[in-house]
Amino acid sequence: ASFINDSLNLQRVKNTSSSQYRVVLNLLARKSAQDFYTQRLLGNYSVDEIDDHHIFPVKSGLKIPDEKVDCILNRTLLCTETNKKIQNQTPKAYYDEILKKIGDESKVNAIMQSHFISDGAIARLKENDFEGFTFSLKSPALRVRMQEQ
Repeated sequence: ASFINDSLNLQRVKNTSSSQYRVVLNLLARKSAQDFYTQRLLGNYSVDEIDDHHIFPVKSGLKIPDEKVDCILNRTLLCTETNKKIQNQTPKAYYDEILKKIGDESKVNAIMQSHFISDGAIARLKENDFEGFTFSLKSPALRVRMQEQ
């Protein structure tokens, strides 16, 4: 547990071939993360139907530092169809769209939480606050999940 608590800096993990990057995405699938739109469990999709998605999309118009945009804290898994719907939207815009579709903020937040996105990070996501999002985000929930394995 000391390695996880002291050494795993998720803000620096951005190489898609690194073991740390892959373990986070595998934990999402294993944890039964739900797709943002369909609410289906991502583990029920074929590999060809799942994309590695930027939570704060590169082409959303938000200013995100180049060295941080690809960090694992800004990545999650979604079905390809959902990724295409939101690929260039700001997080606030697609959160609002998902909320309109689902109609229940607690359900939308539960879906986000299935992606290791904490309540604090959800609040930052809804404000398009990338720095606040990555600071308050997945690390605590992810570390707990990794310790459970």
